Amino acid sequence: QIVENVFCTYFFLEICIRFGAFEKKCNALMDKWFMFDAILVLNMVVETWLLPLMFVAMGSEDFGNTIDVSMLRMLRLVKLTRLSRISRLLRSVPELAIIVKAIGLSARSVCVFFALWLVLIYVFAITLRQLTSGTEFGETYFQS
Repeated sequence: QIVENVFCTYFFLEICIRFGAFEKKCNALMDKWFMFDAILVLNMVVETWLLPLMFVAMGSEDFGNTIDVSMLRMLRLVKLTRLSRISRLLRSVPELAIIVKAIGLSARSVCVFFALWLVLIYVFAITLRQLTSGTEFGETYFQS
Protein backbone atom coordinates (compact mmCIF):
# COMPACT_ATOMS: atom_id res chain seq x y z
CA GLN A 1 0.00 0.00 0.00
CA ILE A 2 2.82 2.41 0.87
CA VAL A 3 4.79 1.64 -2.29
CA GLU A 4 1.66 2.03 -4.40
CA ASN A 5 1.07 5.47 -2.89
CA VAL A 6 4.71 6.46 -3.48
CA PHE A 7 4.51 5.46 -7.16
CA CYS A 8 1.18 7.21 -7.56
CA THR A 9 2.61 10.39 -6.03
CA TYR A 10 5.69 10.20 -8.25
CA PHE A 11 3.70 9.74 -11.47
CA PHE A 12 1.19 12.44 -10.45
CA LEU A 13 4.02 14.91 -9.80
CA GLU A 14 5.62 13.93 -13.11
CA ILE A 15 2.41 14.75 -14.99
CA CYS A 16 2.03 18.05 -13.11
CA ILE A 17 5.62 19.05 -13.94
CA ARG A 18 5.18 18.06 -17.59
CA PHE A 19 1.93 20.06 -17.75
CA GLY A 20 3.69 23.05 -16.22
CA ALA A 21 6.46 22.79 -18.82
CA PHE A 22 4.07 23.58 -21.67
CA GLU A 23 4.26 27.27 -22.59
CA LYS A 24 0.69 27.19 -23.82
CA LYS A 25 -1.33 24.85 -21.65
CA CYS A 26 -3.74 24.00 -24.48
CA ASN A 27 -0.79 22.42 -26.31
CA ALA A 28 -0.77 19.75 -23.60
CA LEU A 29 -4.12 18.55 -24.91
CA MET A 30 -2.63 18.25 -28.41
CA ASP A 31 0.34 16.14 -27.30
CA LYS A 32 -0.78 12.54 -27.66
CA TRP A 33 1.93 11.09 -25.39
CA PHE A 34 1.04 13.55 -22.64
CA MET A 35 -2.64 12.70 -22.91
CA PHE A 36 -1.88 8.98 -22.89
CA ASP A 37 0.26 9.34 -19.76
CA ALA A 38 -2.31 11.62 -18.12
CA ILE A 39 -5.08 9.06 -18.64
CA LEU A 40 -2.95 6.31 -17.14
CA VAL A 41 -2.05 8.47 -14.14
CA LEU A 42 -5.70 9.44 -13.73
CA ASN A 43 -6.62 5.74 -13.59
CA MET A 44 -3.87 5.16 -11.04
CA VAL A 45 -5.06 8.11 -8.90
CA VAL A 46 -8.65 6.86 -9.01
CA GLU A 47 -7.61 3.35 -8.01
CA THR A 48 -5.11 4.34 -5.32
CA TRP A 49 -6.59 7.45 -3.74
CA LEU A 50 -10.20 8.09 -4.75
CA LEU A 51 -11.71 4.59 -4.42
CA PRO A 52 -10.42 4.08 -0.85
CA LEU A 53 -11.71 7.55 0.10
CA MET A 54 -15.13 6.70 -1.34
CA PHE A 55 -15.17 3.41 0.57
CA VAL A 56 -14.30 5.17 3.83
CA ALA A 57 -16.94 7.85 3.17
CA MET A 58 -19.56 5.13 2.59
CA GLY A 59 -18.50 3.38 5.77
CA SER A 60 -17.37 0.21 4.03
CA GLU A 61 -14.22 -1.42 5.36
CA ASP A 62 -14.14 -4.25 2.81
CA PHE A 63 -12.42 -2.85 -0.28
CA GLY A 64 -11.79 -6.14 -2.03
CA ASN A 65 -15.26 -7.41 -2.96
CA THR A 66 -17.00 -4.13 -3.77
CA ILE A 67 -15.53 -3.12 -7.14
CA ASP A 68 -13.30 -5.07 -9.49
CA VAL A 69 -10.44 -2.74 -10.43
CA SER A 70 -8.44 -5.32 -12.36
CA MET A 71 -9.14 -3.54 -15.65
CA LEU A 72 -7.56 -0.37 -14.27
CA ARG A 73 -4.50 -2.39 -13.37
CA MET A 74 -4.39 -3.90 -16.85
CA LEU A 75 -4.30 -0.40 -18.34
CA ARG A 76 -1.08 0.24 -16.45
CA LEU A 77 0.57 -2.36 -18.66
CA VAL A 78 -0.25 -0.21 -21.65
CA LYS A 79 2.27 2.30 -20.30
CA LEU A 80 4.94 -0.10 -21.47
CA THR A 81 4.21 1.05 -25.00
CA ARG A 82 6.10 4.19 -24.08
CA LEU A 83 9.18 2.10 -24.68
CA SER A 84 8.60 2.66 -28.37
CA ARG A 85 10.16 6.08 -27.81
CA ILE A 86 13.49 4.30 -27.44
CA SER A 87 13.38 3.32 -31.11
CA ARG A 88 13.11 7.00 -32.02
CA LEU A 89 16.12 7.75 -29.82
CA LEU A 90 18.13 4.93 -31.38
CA ARG A 91 17.43 6.28 -34.87
CA SER A 92 18.54 9.77 -33.93
CA VAL A 93 21.75 8.68 -32.15
CA PRO A 94 23.51 5.97 -34.21
CA GLU A 95 26.33 5.61 -31.65
CA LEU A 96 23.77 4.53 -29.09
CA ALA A 97 22.49 1.90 -31.52
CA ILE A 98 26.02 0.51 -31.88
CA ILE A 99 26.36 0.27 -28.08
CA VAL A 100 23.00 -1.50 -27.77
CA LYS A 101 23.97 -4.00 -30.50
CA ALA A 102 27.30 -4.65 -28.75
CA ILE A 103 25.51 -5.33 -25.47
CA GLY A 104 23.19 -7.77 -27.27
CA LEU A 105 26.12 -9.61 -28.84
CA SER A 106 28.03 -9.80 -25.57
CA ALA A 107 24.98 -11.16 -23.76
CA ARG A 108 25.45 -14.52 -25.51
CA SER A 109 29.04 -14.80 -24.27
CA VAL A 110 28.00 -13.87 -20.75
CA CYS A 111 25.22 -16.48 -20.74
CA VAL A 112 27.59 -19.19 -21.95
CA PHE A 113 30.09 -18.21 -19.25
CA PHE A 114 27.42 -18.43 -16.54
CA ALA A 115 26.24 -21.82 -17.84
CA LEU A 116 29.79 -23.19 -17.75
CA TRP A 117 30.29 -21.70 -14.30
CA LEU A 118 27.11 -23.42 -13.04
CA VAL A 119 28.24 -26.76 -14.51
CA LEU A 120 31.62 -26.34 -12.84
CA ILE A 121 30.03 -25.58 -9.48
CA TYR A 122 27.72 -28.56 -9.84
CA VAL A 123 30.59 -30.92 -10.70
CA PHE A 124 32.65 -29.77 -7.72
CA ALA A 125 29.62 -30.04 -5.42
CA ILE A 126 29.02 -33.67 -6.47
CA THR A 127 32.74 -34.45 -6.17
CA LEU A 128 33.00 -32.95 -2.68
CA ARG A 129 29.84 -34.76 -1.61
CA GLN A 130 31.27 -38.09 -2.78
CA LEU A 131 34.71 -37.49 -1.28
CA THR A 132 33.39 -36.43 2.13
CA SER A 133 30.77 -39.15 2.40
CA GLY A 134 31.05 -40.90 5.78
CA THR A 135 33.45 -38.35 7.29
CA GLU A 136 32.77 -35.90 10.09
CA PHE A 137 33.26 -32.99 7.69
CA GLY A 138 30.74 -34.48 5.28
CA GLU A 139 28.18 -35.10 8.00
CA THR A 140 28.56 -31.51 9.19
CA TYR A 141 28.40 -29.66 5.87
CA PHE A 142 26.85 -32.12 3.35
CA GLN A 143 24.04 -33.85 5.24
CA SER A 144 21.61 -34.23 2.37
